Amino acid sequence: RVGTGGVSFEGKTQCSAAFAEVDCVVQFPKPDLYGNKKVDTEFLLVALKTPAVHGKQKLESFVVQMATKNSLDLALDSAALDASCLAALTAGLGEHLTDGGAVSGPEPTVLPQVLACMGSKPIGKPSPMVFSNSSGGAHVACYRKVQEGFLYPLAEGLLFFKPPMLLKLHEIASMSTTAGGARFLELSVEMEDGTKHEFSNIDKGEVNGLQGYAQYVAKAHKTRAKVEAAAAAAEASGAGAGGDATSGVS
Repeated sequence: RVGTGGVSFEGKTQCSAAFAEVDCVVQFPKPDLYGNKKVDTEFLLVALKTPAVHGKQKLESFVVQMATKNSLDLALDSAALDASCLAALTAGLGEHLTDGGAVSGPEPTVLPQVLACMGSKPIGKPSPMVFSNSSGGAHVACYRKVQEGFLYPLAEGLLFFKPPMLLKLHEIASMSTTAGGARFLELSVEMEDGTKHEFSNIDKGEVNGLQGYAQYVAKAHKTRAKVEAAAAAAEASGAGAGGDATSGVS
């Protein structure tokens, strides 16, 4: 269910979040275990700014599974949507909009677009400009402690699946790779708060891609620091100019 204030997903469990509490949304493909590139299932991860209480758990994010073969039908209250949102929906989902004011189409097409428009959040996706594995794919197989899963290096951060865990890019302090035996390597990620995350049993053939991603993270940090410094300087300059003008009037 998608409303003007938030989104709710119902299945084996029910999860909901206000759009104001959504930090980022990432759409990523189901791991292609056999290299046949015919996987028709995708996932949508919704990362929250603050953990949501769900029963006895605190969820920092939740994941929705989407299948191309499944159709999603959503009724839209056009009167409650602003003009820019309606325009974006029309541009992105024009062929899936019905005369009755609803949207209908494959889950991986419809749901992300609706969330992007109504939540004013761009949908993050794996990009070869950010990371490619040794086969040109978007992920690498690994272990986190005893949990087998996959790492997706993204512009939004480092996503481990599953269970889902997103290490947000702006919170990553450093990344390093070390040998983990004859065939494998280990990836260590330190966060700004000092927390460390270790990923093991990664094929050594993925070292170049992971080191390239580490450089991408470092460059993103430098760019962000420059932007913040420029903004601070501009604010200080404006405050100084205002102070001079005031003293001149006095």
